[in-house]
Amino acid sequence: MSEIMEMEEAAFSQVSASALAEITRSEVDIQVQTAKRYPRSLRKFTQEALTMATLTPEVAESCFYSLPRGGKPIEGPSARLAEIVSSAWGNLRIAARTIGDDGKFIKCQAVCHDLERNVAAMIEVSRRITDKYGKRYNDDMVNVTANAGTSIAYRNAIFKIVPKAYWWPIYLECRKVAVGDARTLEGKRADMMGYFGKMGVTPDRVIAAVGVAGVEDIGLEHLATLKGFATAIKDGDSTIEDIFPPPMKPEPKNGNGNRKSRTSTLAESLKPKTADTGPAVNTPEGGSTAVPAVGEEIVRSSPAPSGSNHGAVPTPQGGDSSTASPAAPMNPSPSGVAVSDPPPPSEEGITLDTMAQEYSETMPIEELRSMLAKTPAPRLTTCRRKAGVPMAPALDTFADEAIRKLAKQVYFEQNKK
Repeated sequence: MSEIMEMEEAAFSQVSASALAEITRSEVDIQVQTAKRYPRSLRKFTQEALTMATLTPEVAESCFYSLPRGGKPIEGPSARLAEIVSSAWGNLRIAARTIGDDGKFIKCQAVCHDLERNVAAMIEVSRRITDKYGKRYNDDMVNVTANAGTSIAYRNAIFKIVPKAYWWPIYLECRKVAVGDARTLEGKRADMMGYFGKMGVTPDRVIAAVGVAGVEDIGLEHLATLKGFATAIKDGDSTIEDIFPPPMKPEPKNGNGNRKSRTSTLAESLKPKTADTGPAVNTPEGGSTAVPAVGEEIVRSSPAPSGSNHGAVPTPQGGDSSTASPAAPMNPSPSGVAVSDPPPPSEEGITLDTMAQEYSETMPIEELRSMLAKTPAPRLTTCRRKAGVPMAPALDTFADEAIRKLAKQVYFEQNKK
């Protein structure tokens, strides 16, 4: 009985596969016949595409993108212009999908078939789904990356089929409409600076991205590049951090001109500062020390003499002088100086807190959200209370400032001994 059922299922599968292939073939044949019956007009294509692409300055801005590569911006037609071109060109069969996910990269595929000319192209695009530390994005970011990858593959497939000779003049006209002329330069420049300012991009990062000395030096070509950057961010081709990287902090150097390590830099910042000293005078022990200015004290680097109280030294009269608190400086006497031994700073705790602060301020906000999403719920709740972050339904509803505060506390809790 089971053998009979298996034979029936196999036969049904063969019939289903052959029927599906026949249906697909019929659909394509009908589309090809329709395309031959109603061929495209190149003149009509140019008019329709140009009208749609330059309908408004906002539409024109969305038709091209810019990406920084090798210190120079590269520009090209965007997915929005590909949609306009495919609509005006007509007689195209287009499909895009995600075909693979190996844990590090998403692979997307797009196919474009010109039914009238019987020309087809298949394009594949890979997009990374891990951060710079090798951690995989959360599910939402993977989905966003997959959509961006299919959109890029879709765009590239269309521009592989439609000859560049037909859509390139439309692309150039879009740039002119979006940028404007010298009369509108000042207003459009201010609008772009305000647009990126709302994203948290400072003016110095903007002018560094286009390679000019100041905001007033941004011309029409630079304005076109900035508008292309905005389109690339909207379409998911790039991120704010990639296009406008934050300025690098100058690395401190030691006396030999070599770079200091982070540990040595922090240790030096934690050392107590000594006051300006005056001329050296003899001390009761037979040595010499410098006389501090009135109202100040000096910190002794040598250990206290054996048998004496901690933080006290003998005076010429044979008594002891108690150690003064750093907040209450002592006046010097003509024959001796009161010296204090402040406790060593908790370098480990302060260093960890500083590291946590640096981590939360320098990491991209999406990577911080990804890290918090992988943190166990009990630890996340504890850290939220310690950081003073109000309760919210989900991490996606947290503001960026709250995310950075919470990430700092989680980093501290995970790394403390």
